[in-house]
Amino acid sequence: MLATKDLLLTGLLMLGNVLGASRDNNKTIGHRSSGTSSNPHDTTTVNRLSTQRYTDQSRRRDRLVARLHFEQCGRIGTPRKRREFELASGRVMFRTLLIGGVVVLLCCLSPAQAGCGLEVKLLLSPDQTKAAIASLNAGKETAGRVYFFDTGSLDLLSQGVIVRLRQGSNVDLTVKVRPPADEGFSVPSGGRENFKCEVDIVGGEEQRSYSIQSKVAGQQIPETGDEIVGMLSAGQRNLLKQAHISIDWRLIKRIASIESKSWRVRAQPHLNPLVLELWQWPTGQVLELSAKASSAAGSSAYSQLQQLATAKGLSLNRQQQFKTTLVLRALTQGVAR
Repeated sequence: MLATKDLLLTGLLMLGNVLGASRDNNKTIGHRSSGTSSNPHDTTTVNRLSTQRYTDQSRRRDRLVARLHFEQCGRIGTPRKRREFELASGRVMFRTLLIGGVVVLLCCLSPAQAGCGLEVKLLLSPDQTKAAIASLNAGKETAGRVYFFDTGSLDLLSQGVIVRLRQGSNVDLTVKVRPPADEGFSVPSGGRENFKCEVDIVGGEEQRSYSIQSKVAGQQIPETGDEIVGMLSAGQRNLLKQAHISIDWRLIKRIASIESKSWRVRAQPHLNPLVLELWQWPTGQVLELSAKASSAAGSSAYSQLQQLATAKGLSLNRQQQFKTTLVLRALTQGVAR
């Protein structure tokens, strides 16, 4: 991705240089000309019509300008006039290529650089679950189960990859990648799948993530990596390919089965939706308060979430990190949290 952006930027600079050179040459020729041409087919008229071609996308106008361009070439008799006409046409051509290059660059940067969603997350002390539900005036409980797939040594997690299957009223499979800060992704499925780019703020630190969620038919929960590979969508496979993930899927297995309970909390200014979620497993539990916010809010949204928890008398967990990371490390290391 970085190499592609470098090539595009280099190409745009070259186009800009050529465009500038063409403009300078055209000015020189115009300076050498004596007087103002009365020819209705002079450079100014042709340039105006050519410019109209690229500002008006009408196919009919395109055909008319193309026809005029062809006829003009035959009518311009002197070498100097023909050169003026060619330079004027070249300026429009290079301007169009320059605009096209910018469009391609923006496409390569999207959707990550074009703007991701923002979510702020705060881990609360899990023994305050009942107090949190009451003080936050949480709504109806939604229950389900969450399953994670990795090796016993968390080889996927160490590469910034999370493979999660969530079971509730429906079953969905999510592949999430948390890449280095300077690495971006194009839309792996061309917009045909549920691709999401998001910036998470946890412990005051920002972390960008890319994920694709797909629906899973039936209620049978896979246990092995081979089963997971067979369930991956084309977009999920492409996302893993872009992330340069190296893994032997035969070593992947279901390593976590977690009971999940969540409650929707009344929205706060700039924090909507606001969700309280409890994860429980045989040896521990983790409680998270999270909220969506506008991209412009940034760290101020995280501070606002902290202030809300403090105002409600809720204690924070001493470990502020992604709850998925905390749970998987706790399970694989046999440590209860």
